[in-house]
Formats: sequence, structure tokens, C-alpha cells
Amino acid sequence: MINYKVALIGLTNSGKSTLFNRLTNSKSAIFSKQQQTTRDRLIKTVNWKNKKFDLIDCGGYIFNPSNDIEEKIVIQTNNAIAECELIVFLIAHKEYVEPNELRLVRNIQKKFNKKIILAVNKCDNKEKLTNNYCYSLLGIKDIFYISALHGINIGDLLNKILFYLPKQSYELKNKKIILAIIGKTNVGKSSIINAITNSNRVIISNQENTTLGITNVEYNIKNYNFVFYDSAGILKNKKMMVDLNFFSFLRIKDIVKKSEIVLLVVNQELTKLDAKICSLAFKNYKTIIVVVNKIDLFKNFGLEKENIILKIRKKLFFIPDLKIIFISAKTKKNINKLLDLIVLFYERKKIQLKTNVLNQWLYRAITTNPPSTFKNKQLKIKYIFQIKNQDLSFKIYVNDKKHFHFSYERYLINQLKINFNLKGLPIKIIAINK
Repeated sequence: MINYKVALIGLTNSGKSTLFNRLTNSKSAIFSKQQQTTRDRLIKTVNWKNKKFDLIDCGGYIFNPSNDIEEKIVIQTNNAIAECELIVFLIAHKEYVEPNELRLVRNIQKKFNKKIILAVNKCDNKEKLTNNYCYSLLGIKDIFYISALHGINIGDLLNKILFYLPKQSYELKNKKIILAIIGKTNVGKSSIINAITNSNRVIISNQENTTLGITNVEYNIKNYNFVFYDSAGILKNKKMMVDLNFFSFLRIKDIVKKSEIVLLVVNQELTKLDAKICSLAFKNYKTIIVVVNKIDLFKNFGLEKENIILKIRKKLFFIPDLKIIFISAKTKKNINKLLDLIVLFYERKKIQLKTNVLNQWLYRAITTNPPSTFKNKQLKIKYIFQIKNQDLSFKIYVNDKKHFHFSYERYLINQLKINFNLKGLPIKIIAINK
């Protein structure tokens, strides 16, 4: 579904991220007293009274950027203004209008000609909920006095947004692939997204922790709707996981659970936390692809590639058929191969095996390698079928699941992968007594 786009625009620390979390009923945007917590655009769907629209949270607008990141925040915000159909201009309640607030509104009205709703935030008591005529200087007809933190008048604001929604949306029949991109800082996670989308959709910089929190990017290619969740870099030790970085780490685990495919981006080393997140993904039956980036910096590609593969397989020994691909986001080398691999794994994950075919395979597997006895009791496997609407999940009926040893389960999983071309994909088998 292609939804109507609404952008939250304002200066720094006006409460955009708090309002974004309130409207989307989530904690996707990190908010803090520290300025410029939001850098990349966050996009999430809002569902209000059975109508949907996409809400965009942008970094606070900066008129005189002083560094590379601030310049890119301004570019991202301008792109969001250009893309959206409606703007919610957010300001913090006070007795006056700041010159830069007036300047920003005038710029939007002059350059973009967009419909604007004014939301006066941080109105936490009755005195602040009364009209303040200074806001009329902005020349915006629709004014709402709200508290994003306490939810005051949020329903009225949403109703006005719905008022401007078009009556109909249109369907996009592309298949959706949800991907989590994880890895330590400065390995090129955001650069990979930009290389795939052929744009500067995500801010990149040599400064560490350029990406704070989770950035989601949607891109349609090859008849698929790719949804990338770009995470803040994984830190090296828990003592560093304080304040913003701590919450970013928690959200990395959250997007891993929500995703279908996890891309672990590394350069030449794989940290303990990389392995920990991979273990989490593995336990949640997620497809994992290790993406070795920046191969344009390799001096001896063949030798370095072999050494890196050995190191990765040693640390991720619990994923024996792990897929590793080498790319360069800078030169775009093997970017298309990465996309092809993602699509291949997605399609293989969705395969539905017929029950009679599965049981014929099961008979051959048991005949070739019968289960061993346990405490003088023989495990008997009777029947197998694939669970509908669950990726590569199977139920298997046995006489006593206590005797269904993990080693025999692993044997059956390996045989499934070999016989049905499912290598590199997670398979779940649930034993049931019958």
C-alpha cells in the first residue's frame, strides 16, 4: 500500500521524536535532551480510525550547519518536505515565535507550497492550552495545542491529518522483504543502503555513531519492496552502552526479531557482540548473511578473503552453512549479487513442501540412518508436515519426544537442506507426541 506522507518538521528539541513515538505508538525514535538525536529520516505507518498514512520524523532544521553531519541533516529534511503531502510543523510552547521558526515556515511556503498544520507542543497545563496570538504570525490556519508526552489533544491533531487525506490509496503488489542491517560502527551499513537505493537516503560520515537509533528505508526493486532497518553501530563493551547507545542496542535486538533476513556487515574483524547478535538471530530462526564490506581497500583480495572467511566461520561455528558475500558499497561491486542473494533466500524461505513429498523424504532419511535407542527405548517417527504460513517450520509426530535427541533433529534438518536446496536457511522442527 502506498500511503499519504506526513512530515514532522521543526527546530531541534521541539519534541518531534516524542510526538513521532506517540503517533506511531512505538519507541522507534530516540529522544534526549542532547540536540540532534534524530539524524536520518524515520518513517512509520500510523493507523487512526482505520485509515493509514506514513509519518516521517526528521532531524531538527539547522540554518547555518557547522559540520558535515549537520549539512546532511538539512538535506534529509528538505527531501522529506519535498516528498510529503502534508507537514506538521512542531514548535515548543513559549510566549513568542523564534525568528528561525518564522524563517523556516516562510521557506516551506515559498519553496515547496505544502499544506501545513501547526502543533504547539509541551502544553502540559490549562494555562498553556489557551490561544496565544503570537502564533498567528506564522500564517498557519490550523493550530493545535498539544502535549506529545502526555497525549493531550493528540486525537484532534490526528483527526485534522485525516481531514487532508485523499479518499483512496493504491495497492503495490510487490513482495515485502524486511531486513535488519547490523554491525559495529563505521563498517558501512548506511553506505550499503545508499548504494542499493542509488541515493543519499541515509546520512554517512567518518564520525562514529552517525546513525543513532533505527532508520527504516523502503525501496522498490526487482518487483520486491525492500524494507531496510539500519541500526546504530554495535558497541565494543557493555560499559559503553549508556544513554542513547544503550537504547540503540536494545532496538537492534528488536529489529532482529522483526526482520526476515539479517545482514551482518563487517570489514575484516567480527566482534563478540556481532557474534552475540548473530546468536540471537539464529535462535529466532532468522536467515543470516555476513556482508564483508570495503573490499576496495583490500591489497591482496584472494589471501585476505580466505583469512576473513576462516575467522568468521570460527566465531560463528554454530551456523555451519553460513553465507558470506564480499562487496564494496563505495564502488558498488557485488551490490547486485547481494540483492539477488536476498531475493533467493526470501523465495526459498517461502517454499511450501507437499506433505506426501515430505513423508517420502522422511522414510528415506530414517531408513538410511535410523534413530538410536535411548535407555533401551526406540524413538519412532511417524509423520511430518509443514506448518502453514510459517517459514520452514515443521511438525513431526513421534512416540516419545523425550527421545528425540538434538543430534537426530540436526541430522533431519541437514537432510532437509540437502534434499530441498535450503542451505543457508533456518529450519524449525517441533516434535509432538502421538
